[in-house]
Amino acid sequence: RGLWRELSVGGFSKPPGVYGHSMRAWNDKILLFGGLTSSPAYQPHEGEKEKDMSSPSSSRDVP
Repeated sequence: RGLWRELSVGGFSKPPGVYGHSMRAWNDKILLFGGLTSSPAYQPHEGEKEKDMSSPSSSRDVP
């Protein structure tokens, strides 16, 4: 079982709060896609993940 911890966003804007979304760690990135916001349009976001961050998801690659 992995543990999540808060990451610093330094250098890029945080994505808006969303619900019903998906988030995956892939290589050295965190990908956030889908979901709903209070805005009419929402674009996918990606950010760097820390090298020592553990992920509660499986270790298989994301297509």
